Amino acid sequence: MTVLQEGNIDATAELFKMRDAELLPTTYDCDETIYHALWANMTYLYGAVSTSDYVDYKLDVTCEIPDFRGCVNMIIEDETAMSYLTKDWILSMGDPQAEVEAYAKMWNSILLAAAETIEQGAYTDKVMYTDSFSFHDNKDGNWICMRTPDFVRLCGRDNYMVGLSYLDPISIYMLVEEYGGKLVEQGVLTKTAYDAALEKKKEAVVNAG
Repeated sequence: MTVLQEGNIDATAELFKMRDAELLPTTYDCDETIYHALWANMTYLYGAVSTSDYVDYKLDVTCEIPDFRGCVNMIIEDETAMSYLTKDWILSMGDPQAEVEAYAKMWNSILLAAAETIEQGAYTDKVMYTDSFSFHDNKDGNWICMRTPDFVRLCGRDNYMVGLSYLDPISIYMLVEEYGGKLVEQGVLTKTAYDAALEKKKEAVVNAG
């Protein structure tokens, strides 16, 4: 399936009559690195072609893509990595704008670390998708692709890409509690600033209900 191979996003968009931004919209600064880690390490297998009228055909395909979110979770569970990655974010919590920027920077670093881990073969878990193509034979030498597998547009779905960096309020609270506490022990963060940041995140948990 050449349309899904690395570097063929323009051809894919043209083939399926879509803008390339619909397939790979911008979500993070490291989008291209994420896409490369996903598609360069993807495997797929065709099934049998089936038809009942020799006009409309169905081609089953099974696709395995790196479990990127699973790798992200592994990075988050790495205390050594997260002690470093959360530092600027936690220290910025007295300034709302600075906190937003530091949070985005932290997640960009986490996503880059996950992509690198996958590219190096240190994380090999996959997510499997089973779907199908549907084609219509016009009997004039032309074929129409009537349906494409959902995984073709996988990265074009906001819930997938955004989900790579989503943390619920409780998880955010726990990060601040754990790594903010370490910064207090190191004398980098005052206990007053730590308590204020923790209280703010606690309120977010309560408000989330």
